[in-house]
Amino acid sequence: MSPSSGQEATVSDSQANRNPNSTIPTSATPDVSHGTAQDVSSLSSASQGVPDSPVVLSKPPDTIGLWANELSLQPEPEDALLVPPSRQQGVQENGDFSIFDEIGPDNDMMELFSQLPGLDYESWLHNLDDVVSYILPSTGVSGTMQNAISMMREHFQRTSRSASPLTNESNHMWYSSPPRFQVYDRDVLNVFLNLAKVHMASTFKILLPFEAPDGVEEELVAAMAAVGGLFCDVEGSQKVASVLYNDARKMALAKACLLQSRIHRTRLTFHQTASLSLIDFNSCLNRAKTFILIEIYGVCSGDGRSYEFVEAFHGFLLQSVHKCRCLLSGDAISEAERLSMTSLLEALHVLECYRVLLLQRPPTLTALKDGYLDPRGSPNTAEKHGLDDLSALMTLSGKYTGQGDGLASLAAVSSLAWFSSPHGPFGWRRPPLWKTEFVEVALGRWIEAHRSDEEDAGTMLLYHMVHINLHSNLALLRRLACLVAKSGRMPSNAKVFDSIERWLKSRHFDIARWHAESLLKNVVCARSAGEKLNLTGLGSSAHLPKPRRLIPEPPHLPFCAYFATLVLWYGNLLPGHGRLQRNACVAQGAQILFDLNVSVSRNLGHALYELMADEE
Repeated sequence: MSPSSGQEATVSDSQANRNPNSTIPTSATPDVSHGTAQDVSSLSSASQGVPDSPVVLSKPPDTIGLWANELSLQPEPEDALLVPPSRQQGVQENGDFSIFDEIGPDNDMMELFSQLPGLDYESWLHNLDDVVSYILPSTGVSGTMQNAISMMREHFQRTSRSASPLTNESNHMWYSSPPRFQVYDRDVLNVFLNLAKVHMASTFKILLPFEAPDGVEEELVAAMAAVGGLFCDVEGSQKVASVLYNDARKMALAKACLLQSRIHRTRLTFHQTASLSLIDFNSCLNRAKTFILIEIYGVCSGDGRSYEFVEAFHGFLLQSVHKCRCLLSGDAISEAERLSMTSLLEALHVLECYRVLLLQRPPTLTALKDGYLDPRGSPNTAEKHGLDDLSALMTLSGKYTGQGDGLASLAAVSSLAWFSSPHGPFGWRRPPLWKTEFVEVALGRWIEAHRSDEEDAGTMLLYHMVHINLHSNLALLRRLACLVAKSGRMPSNAKVFDSIERWLKSRHFDIARWHAESLLKNVVCARSAGEKLNLTGLGSSAHLPKPRRLIPEPPHLPFCAYFATLVLWYGNLLPGHGRLQRNACVAQGAQILFDLNVSVSRNLGHALYELMADEE
């Protein structure tokens, strides 16, 4: 069934709940807000987003047209780019490296997620979250397999010397059987699918409309339901979502490896294999959708192990996108296939944007590196249009009309913003690869073209987040904040805080603070508008009140709120601001995060809450 407007995403009876005796525990059955079975009929209508558009503030101080009188897109002299920053600034050669001793060189987001399991046998012989035995029935294992597993357990226990004693539970037994999609309850899957539809609608249009007829890939349905389970506030839903995610990733990897082995056995290229009809475009597209959802789960789950898998599954996604492009080579391309490929490329741009803005990782630039040509050398219409948009946005002579999807063009610019942002402990003392003006020109043209379009609230969050990333060393700010939360004080190394103090007194902080305030105002405005609609609906009828509408939460919302609050918290370290101002700023951001349903918001909320000071 295809859930278009006014229609739900459902799973057919023959695909789920084939075993009537195997059901999800009652604790995971949705029966409250955001997850009730009664709300399923209203979930599809909520996918349209909050009707009231967020507030579009006037231009920030000194941002659009910041370099109007001194704009120069000429490259710096070669010697200026090659001279180390320490020599340019007159600092001792080894002076900057002491920052690593204080906060470490790691620029990853790992410390905001749960820690990885220990390096013993339990890391891979047991379930990652130890929840499969809670949900799935025990499965029988042959005596030979049990003996082999027992030998492995004894060997790794003896070599790793685990700190905790072995338990008598047989949680390892589930590894002997493949994932079984039949054990999931159909009603629970339908609720999870509709939750995913509501929260993914505005950001990942390739996932809509979502169809789950007989014969559709089970891993795609499981991955979609797993993402939806992250937004359900019913007790036990996170555990069900975790099992769905584990099943989805194992089934997806198995099929990907099977396809690769078939190609190797035939000794043909992928393009030749496609010509023999060994794989079709729809199957390859569904595989790409599955990897998109698995990657979204890793970002939004708040689980450290799932977060670590994001990098691996992003690689599988890039392979799937390339295979889809190979299958569309030639002239016999239907309009539906062209639109699907366009949506797939837009989703890839958004995930690349997530890597840069949220995960603080460099972009892969896969959507750009192939020269926008298909295997036969003819330009792909969707990719060529995207290249034209980038050229119009980032050159002085370009003319950007703003036609098409504004999110896709903004995400493409955001990915390239990595090369203009400060990174590492050197910050602004090390010249970036690109001048910041390039990205500023693109963002200024983008907002002027889309200002009257009442752009989606989630898109505006990314717009403000790009500016914050351009004018803040977010990796350094986050690492220092984690250090302050652990020790309860600023680092003793004066160089660390001196770099922060110089940033606080610069124009970069003024721009970042303005966009951080605007971002949080947009979040509060959008959520309050949704709550008003719900309150109005409760009193609309004396007999049957209107169904409660869900407020869409795009996947990047928790990270945007976290980084915006972090920038404002650093601003309250300036003279004239005391403990109360800092705590009030943290409390506001933490409250926004705790009000969200997605799992990672709790991790980020607790990370902010630890910054609250008890004394001066």
